[in-house]
Amino acid sequence: MCLIATYGMNPARDVLHGTAILDPYRWLEDRNLPATGDWISRQQQYCDDYFSRCGNTDAIRRRVREYLDVTVVDQPAKQCGSYFYRRRDCGQEQACIYQRSVNSGRERLLVDPSGLGIYASVGIHCIAENGSLLAYYLRHGGSDRKAIHIVDLISGRTLPDMVESGHIDGFAFAADGRGFFYCRENSRDDPYHAIFFHAFNSMEDQAVFHVARSMESRLVLTADPSHLGAIWFHQEDDGLVEDFWIARQSEPGAWHRVFSNRQLPFAPILKHGRIYAISHQGAVNGRFVELNEAENNHSADRRCGQQSLRQLQQPGSLYPLLGFFRAGMPSDQCPLE
Repeated sequence: MCLIATYGMNPARDVLHGTAILDPYRWLEDRNLPATGDWISRQQQYCDDYFSRCGNTDAIRRRVREYLDVTVVDQPAKQCGSYFYRRRDCGQEQACIYQRSVNSGRERLLVDPSGLGIYASVGIHCIAENGSLLAYYLRHGGSDRKAIHIVDLISGRTLPDMVESGHIDGFAFAADGRGFFYCRENSRDDPYHAIFFHAFNSMEDQAVFHVARSMESRLVLTADPSHLGAIWFHQEDDGLVEDFWIARQSEPGAWHRVFSNRQLPFAPILKHGRIYAISHQGAVNGRFVELNEAENNHSADRRCGQQSLRQLQQPGSLYPLLGFFRAGMPSDQCPLE
């Protein structure tokens, strides 16, 4: 069945890592769309008709179930004396999020999506540096739209504070514990991209940064415990480029531009108050560099040691570092201990 010819939906257009990508099937993610329901019904009828002619398939069903119905554990993280992970046990259709004490081994169920519908799924998004809060995403079906919810790890209670469902382009807990920052793709009719701050128990979110929207533009939030970073991808005469600003979390309205109109690919990363980046300029396999805060477009990148640079230029050697340097990911260091 030709999806576009049948329903005439316009393809969605996204910019991922600086590359424009057309998605002709995005409309199928909206389960409330009549065309989606019609397409699913037609596909289900086609499937039923086919297997009705195949005879007894019970043996195949049992064999497939033996392989698929197993315990699966993923998304492990360690923070402030606790392990966090997602687990789907045998007989379960949906994975749950758990916390387990490193010392006692006591396990606690934090999030169970089974009561939210058969198509609901959850996953760990990030954990506060002091181990007091956990953010998890909630999505329905195969949609890449998700909402962010917060669990108070002291009480185990899910807070009413949340980020509404959408395309989330960054999330970070505020270092002082007052709330969180986030960037979410709103309506394409909105003339601006924005980064917002939400204070716990408040009704309105405050825009702390905004930049103009264009056909190919995208804004991404990155952060470490002390700083915020705003990465703006946009179209210029030479193609897609990016600008990068930083601000202290204590002064989220005072942003400083680090560079502008830098050619892609270039991936800035905040970690422990320093600015790193994965750069492919002059390096086929990429190189790991550190940027000065006052860098402009004409100054050179400051390398993080010649020995480290040579090691990082080896094919594939950048990927293990990304897991360590990604801003907002959990670490083993707890500032309260």
